[in-house]
Amino acid sequence: MEAGLGSSSVVLLPLESEAGEITAGEIIPTLTDSIEAELTAIALALEQATSYYQFTSLKKDCEHLIILTDCRNALRCVMRRCDNSDFHQVLSRISSDLKILIGMKVYMSVA
Repeated sequence: MEAGLGSSSVVLLPLESEAGEITAGEIIPTLTDSIEAELTAIALALEQATSYYQFTSLKKDCEHLIILTDCRNALRCVMRRCDNSDFHQVLSRISSDLKILIGMKVYMSVA
């Protein structure tokens, strides 16, 4: 596991031909490790998706969102809702956006 200052970025690719890609990034201003940077990217992706689905006129009754990451430890943290105080803040961001998206009938896969 690497540690240091970090950042996360995401690219949201809507399937509609009229919609362009949506990009966002976040600098992590404290010492962090690669798992927290990946979790921050997942949180950022969910936040961007929430914003997109709230304002798009092309939303269907039921949508599916796929988030791709190569960090298995971050995936385990999200799926098991790990109780690590180091990641509490970013995991609460993820949980909040998951609830909003599920309420909007947007279902997610993380791979």
